[in-house]
Amino acid sequence: MKLGRTFLFLLLSVITTSLVAQTIYDVTWENIPSGLAINGNNYALSGAAGNTGVKSCNRNLPSSDGSAEITLLSSIVPAQDGFANGFAVGLHQSNQAINDIFEIKYSFFFYGLRSGPTIINRVYIVINGGIVSSAPISVGNQNDIFIVRREGTQVKFYKNGFTLFSTNSGNAEFHRVGAYFGKLQPGGVNLDINTSFICPYNVNWMNIPAGLTISGDFYNLTGQPVGVKSLNKLQNLENGHVEFTLLQSPFGCDYHIGLMQAANQITSASSIDYNVQINQNSTSVWVNGQQLLALIPPNVNDEFILRRLGSQLEVYINEILVYTSSGIFTGEMRIGAFFLDTPDTGTNIDVDASFPEVPDGPPPPPPPPTGGEGAYIVLKKKLDASYTLVEGNTLNFTYIEDYATNQSSLVECKIYDSNTTFTIPPPSMLPNMYGVNWQTINLPTDLVGDSYYVLEVKDSNKGEVYYLRFKYRIVK
Repeated sequence: MKLGRTFLFLLLSVITTSLVAQTIYDVTWENIPSGLAINGNNYALSGAAGNTGVKSCNRNLPSSDGSAEITLLSSIVPAQDGFANGFAVGLHQSNQAINDIFEIKYSFFFYGLRSGPTIINRVYIVINGGIVSSAPISVGNQNDIFIVRREGTQVKFYKNGFTLFSTNSGNAEFHRVGAYFGKLQPGGVNLDINTSFICPYNVNWMNIPAGLTISGDFYNLTGQPVGVKSLNKLQNLENGHVEFTLLQSPFGCDYHIGLMQAANQITSASSIDYNVQINQNSTSVWVNGQQLLALIPPNVNDEFILRRLGSQLEVYINEILVYTSSGIFTGEMRIGAFFLDTPDTGTNIDVDASFPEVPDGPPPPPPPPTGGEGAYIVLKKKLDASYTLVEGNTLNFTYIEDYATNQSSLVECKIYDSNTTFTIPPPSMLPNMYGVNWQTINLPTDLVGDSYYVLEVKDSNKGEVYYLRFKYRIVK
């Protein structure tokens, strides 16, 4: 499925009928264990591997509706009879491991039972480690769509748009998509697993000042205290959050990270209207220049989230709510960071956001396509599981070059799949300019229709890399 597809499904129950719209994203899996091979929509176990769980990067925060969607692209064929040979997919508590097929908190459990030459496909609903009914609640056939969705204080289960079951859950949990596989037939099972919540965007900083080095997750202050703000921008009245994780001990560190008014300059830590201060002695929450909460010293791998939800500010540490304030949190926001000190060797922080890059001011209009079949496609700084459909013989794309360039600055374009790097017809090296770039390349002639490829664009200025995953379709 495409990133950002709007999926409308009819929710039917005995009493009411309602129409719910949600944006659906491909699932990005994290820390895929050995023995589990995920190739597109195919999930397979190698050798004697089995009893394997995996969770998504995609995460839903408390008080937000969200869903996991599973489409059976092939029939359920068990390796052998027994519950341990099924698989389960659903919504799982974010910070909990998945060590058993029934540990996904709200899930569909798919199980094929052999009866002579016949295979009976059964589907159960699992809540809090227990099957809702000893009898299967449904059957699962090829192309059936199953949805587990948090709606307010309930979790509801749907099949092909019809309500199967609902339960009260509260809405204070963080959820990820979870999947667990027992034994599978050779060749695995084909599933299209999607979700309505995103895998966060990498933060891209603009106008990095002298005296501060930023390279990926590495931050090193070599001069006087300075600040930086993001290209990522949260629109007015839009809900969203910044999250950051300490990838090493905060010894020798003193910095603030949070959300600030997008139009403001960052001249001190108090320029960041809502922030968390990290140093080796304490963790503090600051609002409008005032320290409102001081907590114990942070540790490596601690995660911090500052979130706007309506007019409310929420601060979480390791998914535990530690601070909330309402009635103050409006306007367009960017992420701000102000560094007072780092160790001489720098420090590593993973900073991400739920909202994308939006440069200051309107971008210039794109030039007319130079023979392409479609509109200009925005490249990404981080390759994820989403894709765009590309048709015809050319590909038009756009990206933002953040650093000043010289006249000889170029970008190198590559197209590859899991096995092959393809030769792009000249020119594969394109001029690279500061600001918004609009580019067109000719596609290789040996691409296969309805197959997936990656476009990689690397600039010669700072070595930045931009990506696009696309599905190629031949136009007849």
